[in-house]
Amino acid sequence: MEKIKAERPGLEVIILTREERAVVEDISSALQMLVFIVYAWIPVGLFLASLQFLIAVVTNLTHPDIWLSFEIKDGEAADLRV
Repeated sequence: MEKIKAERPGLEVIILTREERAVVEDISSALQMLVFIVYAWIPVGLFLASLQFLIAVVTNLTHPDIWLSFEIKDGEAADLRV
């Protein structure tokens, strides 16, 4: 990284190399966060959704009624407007 001092005090121009620009370009333009942090939530969400699905499967196998989730039966979903 090369820094160039400008004539105004406190103003610097930084020239980045190609490798350094690649690191800077991994920042989301809207959120100003690193992109891998945003994308890291996708596997977490998929894991939580599959865990919820597996709990519903176990509940349906162990109870005689039909359950949509571990706390909502099939007939109760109409009351919730689902």
